[in-house]
Amino acid sequence: MVVDGRIGFIGGAGIADDWRGTHFRVEGPVVAQIQSAFIDNWLRTSGEALHGDAFLPALQDAGSIPAQVVMSSPRVARGLGIAVGCRNPNF
Repeated sequence: MVVDGRIGFIGGAGIADDWRGTHFRVEGPVVAQIQSAFIDNWLRTSGEALHGDAFLPALQDAGSIPAQVVMSSPRVARGLGIAVGCRNPNF
């Protein structure tokens, strides 16, 4: 979910007691990647192209952990994942 084009949230929500929901608040260029994935799905389903600064504002780097959005194909599974990297080589 992208709140305002600058802050995004990604994760899952478990509904059983033994499941854990993990959520991340993200900022920076990865928010544009989440927004782009949504825009791609929107275009495929509605035929309407969402574009411009209202949907994809310019973003500055934020934080120190690299992240990248990985979008799956609608033919395989609907969904969106996020890959988060760690710069600590001992991690």
